[in-house]
Amino acid sequence: MTASIVRRNFIFPLFSLGALMAASACTLPGEPAPAEPAPLAEGAAEPGLDRIRINSPLAGRDWIIASVGGVAVTGKPPVIRFGEDGRVSGYGGCNQFNGGYTLDGETVTFSPIMMTMMACAAANRNQMENALGAALQGDATFVVDGDGMLTLTGANGTEITAKRAPELKLAGTAWRVEGIGGVAVVSGSEPEITFTDDGKINGTTGCNRFFGGYAQDSGAVTFTGTGMTKMACLGDGLMAQESAFAGILSGAATASVDGLGRLTIMGTDGVGFVAAPALSAKAALDPAVLLGAEWVVEDINRGGVTDNSRLTLMFGEDGRVSGSTNCNRLSGLYAADGGSITFTPLATTRRACLGEGLMMQEHKYMSALGGEMAWTITADGALELTGDEGRRVLLRR
Repeated sequence: MTASIVRRNFIFPLFSLGALMAASACTLPGEPAPAEPAPLAEGAAEPGLDRIRINSPLAGRDWIIASVGGVAVTGKPPVIRFGEDGRVSGYGGCNQFNGGYTLDGETVTFSPIMMTMMACAAANRNQMENALGAALQGDATFVVDGDGMLTLTGANGTEITAKRAPELKLAGTAWRVEGIGGVAVVSGSEPEITFTDDGKINGTTGCNRFFGGYAQDSGAVTFTGTGMTKMACLGDGLMAQESAFAGILSGAATASVDGLGRLTIMGTDGVGFVAAPALSAKAALDPAVLLGAEWVVEDINRGGVTDNSRLTLMFGEDGRVSGSTNCNRLSGLYAADGGSITFTPLATTRRACLGEGLMMQEHKYMSALGGEMAWTITADGALELTGDEGRRVLLRR
């Protein structure tokens, strides 16, 4: 079976982690399906629940994983969350996982962990996630040192180090959605949500405006009275995006922020969204951050860039912009203020590209730039330029 790589379509159904540990990502024919845990009787406590609530230094916040098996984590970090209800969940680097746990002194015992089965885009992420999954089985030992660093040692000897995530406060924040469980986010029409200081939410689904209320208690969030305008959503995928997003903003949910500052809101049905901080109208950016070293293009219109090609952009103090399309030099003028940038028509040299793919990429890049665009610096330091008709260029130093 060949697993397809999914970049923006966040899928949340859960599968056995045992399949992830196998040589292939699929359950072999004839293997028994993992047994479902027996449901608790109504009103019964999870096993070990009292011990967890009273004695656990693990529960209460997310733990941001710094290393797995002695290998430092790079890129978006995995997260593990020990709930006060005896449940463990998190993000492994590519996939979401959850299960149960109990405590006995410095020993934590994991019940079978279930995980989604999205393919990792990079081999090292797949190896890290496999190592993490193997460590979260059976009995493990843990210690939290004086600096608040957690060291968790699995039954197989794999050591995981992690630090507590900062406390999450939603009031006064604004977010732009990057992924929604089960549907693709429409480029240029991403949902946005603002949490006000007086317990209200507002924003856009990418089609309609919405409003409502919320209450936060640490990582638990409850949405109430959510309503929206009734404009028809005519663009491809907008109706499915709105339906999935609006469904999350109803009733109880959990909230967490990862090590790169991205917010995850997860509904009780296992469907959630991931969002990056949005630029507040009060927090205009200083255009001086654009100056200096060149910016290297990482993505054009959410379609990536061709391997082994290098496209750049550099902003001068004199209002001139220059760069490379990988085939030709580009130049022109720009004017930027806090949050918007305007390019004059950009010109390029006229060398032929060595290959049709590079020529098409050059055209795509030049078409994405130009005119008035919005700009922001993302939580992980990238420069994001966005314009009408879904134009978007992501650059990094």
